Amino acid sequence: MSADGHRRIRFQQSELWVAVAAAAGVGLYVGAVREYNIDALITGLCMLSFVFAESSTSFELGAGRFNRYLIILATRALTPLLFLGTLFVLDSVTFTTAICSTFAANLISLSLWPGRWSAALERAKGISSHSVGAMNMALWIIASADRLILEGIVQPLELATYAMAYGLVDRVFRSLSNAYIARNLRRSFQGTSSKSGALYIGGMALIAVLLVPGVHWGTNILSGGRYVAGYDVAIGVVAAGLFMVWSAPRYVALMASGSYRSSMGMLGLLAGLNIGGNFIVGPYFGIVGAAFVSAATYLLWLIWLLGRSMHQKSTVLMIGRHVRVAA
Repeated sequence: MSADGHRRIRFQQSELWVAVAAAAGVGLYVGAVREYNIDALITGLCMLSFVFAESSTSFELGAGRFNRYLIILATRALTPLLFLGTLFVLDSVTFTTAICSTFAANLISLSLWPGRWSAALERAKGISSHSVGAMNMALWIIASADRLILEGIVQPLELATYAMAYGLVDRVFRSLSNAYIARNLRRSFQGTSSKSGALYIGGMALIAVLLVPGVHWGTNILSGGRYVAGYDVAIGVVAAGLFMVWSAPRYVALMASGSYRSSMGMLGLLAGLNIGGNFIVGPYFGIVGAAFVSAATYLLWLIWLLGRSMHQKSTVLMIGRHVRVAA
């Protein structure tokens, strides 16, 4: 995917074929697990819509249109919450309706500023948003693969409990992460350092401590007693959310740096480890294992970002010393 003068998004034909193949693979997997063709079709289309949605967000980011970027981000985050909240009241939340709500959110975000898209299948000269889109896609896989994999492993009641617990934590920490990005993204691209101090880290940790019992009680209250997440599940999903929100400042710095190759490779590796971990751990430890696989994946991502940041600082210090000696 490339951008033509920061105005139009264009894809190569090969890129579209890869996206369609990946979407078909996900759809076939869901169809084999659920034995329901409608779910397979909707999931495949949803996966394909993610490719276009991630391309649009990274396009706006690369073009420096931060307001558009944040509007698209908010649309994709809040629309499923609105749909699922309505369906929950109507007692109609199922795997199919959950996927449909995400699919609808992606379609709505894609309909914003439709003039961005070009039907020409060619590579145009301009900025490339492929790396940012690939990293965001890997992060989405890390955040979502466990529910798809657990679908064929655990009982529907367990999956519903896990999905509700994860959803509660994800909405809290995702909102905080997006708020941080909205506040600091422009400054980072302008070269202004946005440090995450003790107040940010400690505040997120305090929220995490409060969320552990909150998830246990919240799932019970919101489901009318049908789903109750145990404290082991709550600790796992809260830890995953905490590591994710702690990584937000470093991820903002990464996007502003323009150097993505090694981090893109690391995210691809972590996405693969997350998928493999869920397949290995799921049959033995169920939703508890999935929660801690997610936590471990986000922890490794946080460690990678911290290590990258420390390496950059040491490089800058070494360059500074050489400059002073030469002077």
